Amino acid sequence: MHNHEAPWQARGNRTSRVRDAEIAQIYEGTDQIQRMVMARQILK
Repeated sequence: MHNHEAPWQARGNRTSRVRDAEIAQIYEGTDQIQRMVMARQILK
């Protein structure tokens, strides 16, 4: 696979990947919190 992007496009893509990774972390944390809340409700 060849990279035919201009330097500013590659940087933008890197920024997008970082932003996407941060968003994924937030969703992951939210999912974990939801599982903990559900487990707590089951154990009551």
